[in-house]
Parts: sequence; structure tokens; C-alpha cells
Amino acid sequence: MKKINCLIVEDDAAFQKVAYRMVQKADRRLNPVGLASNGAEAIEMYNRYDIDILFLDIHMPDMSGFEFLDEVEIKEDMQIILMTGDEDYALQAFEYGITDYLLKPFSAIRFRKSVTRAIERLRSEGQASSTENVLLRKALQLAHSRNMDITPIPNRRAKLGYTYPLLTINLDYENEHTALDILESAEKEGLVNGDFIDYIYSCNNCYNSLLHFRESCPKCQSSHLKIEDLVHHFPCAYVGPVSDFVKSESSEIMECPKCKRILKHIGVDYDKPSVMYTCQQCDHEFQDPHIKAKCHDCGADTRVERLVKRQIKKYKLTKLGRDAATGKYNINLKGFDELSDIINDEYFLRLLKNEIGRKKVANFESTVAALQISNLTDLYQVIGEQGQKDLIIELFDLLNNELHSSDAVIFKDRITMLFLFTEKELEKAQSLIGKYKNRLSELIKDNFDGFEANFEEALMLIEENKEPQFHLRQLMSSFNDQE
Repeated sequence: MKKINCLIVEDDAAFQKVAYRMVQKADRRLNPVGLASNGAEAIEMYNRYDIDILFLDIHMPDMSGFEFLDEVEIKEDMQIILMTGDEDYALQAFEYGITDYLLKPFSAIRFRKSVTRAIERLRSEGQASSTENVLLRKALQLAHSRNMDITPIPNRRAKLGYTYPLLTINLDYENEHTALDILESAEKEGLVNGDFIDYIYSCNNCYNSLLHFRESCPKCQSSHLKIEDLVHHFPCAYVGPVSDFVKSESSEIMECPKCKRILKHIGVDYDKPSVMYTCQQCDHEFQDPHIKAKCHDCGADTRVERLVKRQIKKYKLTKLGRDAATGKYNINLKGFDELSDIINDEYFLRLLKNEIGRKKVANFESTVAALQISNLTDLYQVIGEQGQKDLIIELFDLLNNELHSSDAVIFKDRITMLFLFTEKELEKAQSLIGKYKNRLSELIKDNFDGFEANFEEALMLIEENKEPQFHLRQLMSSFNDQE
């Protein structure tokens, strides 16, 4: 297993050192990449590193641990271990799906048990089951044989409100939400390309999207509320609920309770700047209600900001996906621990974002390119899974030795490489791509009995007014157009 990045968030300097030593001794795979003393530092470090395990204090100077979790985008497989001297937050912690709740002071043995649990959960969540691989293969085969996309269909009886007929037909109701996990993994592996259709919000307990939304009292959480317009009378500046101005329910005449003048024209005599809520359960008056969602499946009642937000996409098979459908390529979802630093288009997008930022303040041209070995899956059939990994690592090492120090390369999937050529125009980038194709072709031919690699390429200048994802879509669409 690769190194496990850890972030320790603790405002007590002495205990921060203790926690750091415990992390170092608990497991040799743990890699403490950051120590934060407050929420602001924690957010900066969290966004800088790819965090696997978060050791989090609840009480911090500028925000609580829960407020920190609300501020950042939590990875689905990240493990959260709370460290606190207060046992009153256990129920609230459950809403965030934490791995463990350590009550200070705790022993090294208790800490090690917590770390072991987090590592086991990381391992189980980081490896897709063989069942999921089989389900994806069936979906790809059906899509390929029928020459159709994997398309979501609105369905009021479905757990997510959508079904993917080619995939969810093999899933029971309780597990329908795993279809999104399988398809997202398939997209990361380069088997499919997704086009955005919709966002959905689902229960953070059971993932059901059949939710009842309503306003609730921030004090007692009751949804039994009375809502009235607030009226602002211009001449005397009195502000109050509309019931203060109406003499009786049967009368439409409004009279100011302060100056006794009759209100005639909205916008001239008065306006209605807001509304006032009154809880019929506890009589609490407020203007900003909580918006909550009650799950019709499991009954969980959740603040809307804590719901699970997921994208619904329509998926089109890539060249690699069609090869998988016809048996030329073996599907192994999330099975790339050795290649996680090589097959990583998210890292490439971050590099591209930085280059776009540089172009906005300086006058130069930079180029992005994609190079695909379209028949590489034919070779993969012969050399097997480990042979594939060894070849990709060798190709990656060769390119990094050839690249200029300011340029970068990363694999998008097992047959496609992405290049960033900084401060190089198209002509120069084209020349370098030609050189790299020759070197890659020689390596493959020399090591695999004269195998002739077929290359397809796409290049474009970086546009500073476009997002990184735009450039990646343009490059990959070139390959789709060539098919």
C-alpha cells in the first residue's frame, strides 16, 4: 500500500507534538504532511495535499472542527479521527461519518487501534470488489453491442431518481447508488467519457434522493412555523410584522402602531424588506430558518448543506472502453496503487490551472498535447496486468528523462499521455511530440518482438480565458472525431 497522507489539526502546541509522535510510531505507512494550529491553516494544508487520514480537534481559535469540515470538500474515502476532550459531540460527529472519536487523554494503544481501523477502511474503500468489475464489464458489453451510450433515465421509483438501465438492472434497490461509484471509477480509468446531465442531492445516511425539504426553527427544529411579511413604515421608521399594522383579520386597512398613520402605497409609504418566522412550538422569532431534508427511506433529518451532492452524467465508451467490452483489456477498477502518481489527470489539471494563471500576467504562448497509443491494448492482452504496469512505468520514466525541466507529462489512462509544454508554441511542441513518438516506438519495438505502436495526437495552445477542463475536453474530443 502507498504512503498514507495525514493532516493533524490541533491548537494545543504540546498535544500537537504528542499527536505527531503517535502518528509516526503507529504505522510506518503514515506520512504526516502537515500540522495546523487553527482552521485557516488547516484549510490551506488540506487543499494543498491529498489527505487520506485527518486527525481533527473540535475546538479551535477561529472555527470548530465541524465548521472546518463544512468549509472543505471531503473525499468519499477520507478517514476522519476526532480528538477532543469533550464527549458531548459524538452524535453530531456521526452526521459527518467519522471513523473514530478519541476522547482526550487517550493512550498510545487506543490511538493505534483507531489508526488501524482507518487504514483498513481505506484499503477496503480503495479497492473495488470483483462484483463491481463484472457489473461494469456487462454494462460496457451491452453499450458496445447496441452502439449506445450509458444514459441515465429519470425514474420516480429509483433510489437516486435516475436509473442506468444497462447497469442498475443488476443491482438491488439498496445498492443502486453504487452505480454512480462504478461509473465514476470507470471514467477515471479512461473507460468512458461523461457528459453532465444533472446534480442530485441524496441522504447522507442511506443515499436515497426522495427527500422532503422544509424550513425549520433553528432553536427547537420544529417545522411548524408561521411566516409574516416584515413592514417598514417610511415616515416614522417603524419595522414590525404585518400583523402589527392590521387592526382585524377582516380589514385590509393597515395602520402604523407607532404614528397611527394609514399605509396606502407600497414603495411610497412603506415596503416589505423581509419576512419574520415565528415557531408555533417554542415561540422563537427569527428571520433565517434552517432548511432541512427528511429522508422518506431511512427517516434521517439532515441540514441541506450536509446532503450528498452527486453528478448524474451520460457516459460514452472510449477506445479503451470498447477494448474492455470486447475482452482486449482487463477491467480492474481502482487497482492502480502503483500507478496512482502516473495516471492522474487531476494533477495535470492543477498544473494547467497554474499555467493559465501565469499566462494572464505575462505575454507568452504555451501548448498542451495528448498522445494516444491506439493499439496498445493489443499488447496488453499478451503481457498481462503486471506487464502493463511495468510498461507504463517505463514509458513514463523515459518521457520524464526526455522532457525539458519546465515541461510535464502525466497519463490520463493506460493508453493516453498528456503533455504541458510551457512557453512553447505549437510548432515547437509538435516537434517535441514527434521526437517522443520515435523514442516510445523504439522502446516498445525493442522490448516486445517488434510490436509497431500506432499513435494519434492532438495539440492546442493554452487559452487564458478558458478553464483547464475545457482544454482537456478539446484534446480528448479530437480522438473521438478520428474514430
